[in-house]
Amino acid sequence: MKKTLFTIALAATIGLMMTACGENEVEMTKMLSNESVTIDGTHDQLLDVSDSVKVILTNPSGKDNDWEVQMIIPMTSTIPWSEVDGTDPKADTYYTPKMGNLSVDFTDANEAEIDYDIRPDWDVVKALLASEKVIEKKVTVKPLWGGKKYKDAKVIFDKVAGAKITRADLDKTYNSSSSSSSSSSYSSTDIDDDDIDFDDLEKAVDASQKALKAAGKAAKAANSKDMKDALDAYGDVLDAYGSMLK
Repeated sequence: MKKTLFTIALAATIGLMMTACGENEVEMTKMLSNESVTIDGTHDQLLDVSDSVKVILTNPSGKDNDWEVQMIIPMTSTIPWSEVDGTDPKADTYYTPKMGNLSVDFTDANEAEIDYDIRPDWDVVKALLASEKVIEKKVTVKPLWGGKKYKDAKVIFDKVAGAKITRADLDKTYNSSSSSSSSSSYSSTDIDDDDIDFDDLEKAVDASQKALKAAGKAAKAANSKDMKDALDAYGDVLDAYGSMLK
């Protein structure tokens, strides 16, 4: 009997230890193929995922309930910036080495987006684009908002099987000199006085005033229930507006 009780107690103790170990909040990593990350956008050809991608379950602050999932993407530029079309700063409009709308979403095994707000390190992307050499840098993707409980972050970590990078579009800017010259190219001197018929303008203003007065009389006549006066007053309104169209 004692042996049986001891065996039960030992089994229970081992079970508790295994449960406790299963609840340990530990940082984790996993590697994904570079092919699991896609890039899409007008200028997606300027960037390339060059190597395996690392996914990390981590707690950067060490505080409770501040767990997050990050991704480290090794990326390379594909062409020197000076050779990219449309980047001449002397042109009226030109591209700058920025992708301010660049967006990243984690995806699951079915390539469906995971509901988790993340953002790339835009400064590293800018450095890649602006380089006059083909270089490689690690672009870190982090949550946009604060951390989560360990179990919630772990669920996301387990689901992540890739990522979609979208809106890989270069920012466009305008040359200040060309924009100022174009805005100043139209001035009051471009208006020819002969194009304005001041007599017609005066007639239109006068007709408008008469129409307003006639409308006021028509309203009073209608309120007085005098049908003849009302019809005469509305006739004056029509005549006034008719003179405006002549």
